[in-house]
Amino acid sequence: MIHKSLFFTGNPIVFAKGSGLGEIAQPTIGELMDNQMDINDFIEPFYLVMSIKDKVKSSMLNTLYALSERDINEGNEPVLLKFQRALMLLYHVSEEFIKLDLYGSSQVIIKILDEKHYDIDEKTSKKKYKSKYIIDDNNILFLCETVLEMTDTVVKKDTDDDMVGEPDVIAKFKKYRKMEAERVAEENKYVFYDMCNQIIHMQSQINYKSIMDFTIWQFKNTYNILLSKEVNENVVSSGSVKYDVDKIKDWRTTCKIK
Repeated sequence: MIHKSLFFTGNPIVFAKGSGLGEIAQPTIGELMDNQMDINDFIEPFYLVMSIKDKVKSSMLNTLYALSERDINEGNEPVLLKFQRALMLLYHVSEEFIKLDLYGSSQVIIKILDEKHYDIDEKTSKKKYKSKYIIDDNNILFLCETVLEMTDTVVKKDTDDDMVGEPDVIAKFKKYRKMEAERVAEENKYVFYDMCNQIIHMQSQINYKSIMDFTIWQFKNTYNILLSKEVNENVVSSGSVKYDVDKIKDWRTTCKIK
C-alpha cells in the first residue's frame, strides 16, 4: 500500500529492491496532454490486467501478447502498445527504451533499458543497452495494482460468472452490454477535458497552467472535493429547494481520504 503522503506530494513511488521495478513517477495532467492521452487511456492497460487476473491461468504477459495480436487483426490499437505508452510516462523514457522480449523460448517479458549503460556491438557498432528493470509475470500484478492505487482507480467486479440462464440469452446480453459500453465511452470521450475545465473555473486559485502540474490522484481528489462542496453549497443556499439538514453529508466526510 502506498503511503498517503506520496499522493499529496506527487513524489515518485519506490518499489522494494527485490521487485525488479525500480521506481515510477506519478504522471501529471500536463504529461498526459503532451502525449495526447487522457486518464482513461493511461489507466486502461493496468485496469485490464487487474480485471482479468483471476481468469488467466497461465502467463499474464503472454495473454496480453495474444490479446494484442487479436487487436491488430481487428484493426484496434494493441493493448501492449498502450502499456508501452503508459510505461514511458511512469519511467520517463522514450519508446526505444521499452522492449518486448522473450525469456527462454516462449515467455514474454518487458525490458526497461538503461540509456546510460550500454555495450557496443562489434559487428554493427550499434549500442546494446542493458536492462534497468524487467517486468514479468512475477511483478506485473504488483505494478498494475500500484498504478491503480496511485490513480485512485477501483476495478469493478465482473459479474459475468454470476450470470445464470440459457447460453444464447447470456451471449446476446453480453453483446448488447458491450455495444452499450462502447456507446457510453464515445459519449464520454471528452469527460477528462470537461473535468479540467470545471476544476479551473470552479476554483479561482487554479488556472490552466497550474493544473498541468497535478498528478492524476491530485486531479481526481481536487475534482471530487470541489464537486462535493458545490453540491452542498447549492443545496443549502437555494431557497427553492427543500432539504433536511440532517441528511446532507458534509463534503469533508464525503471526500475523506481512505
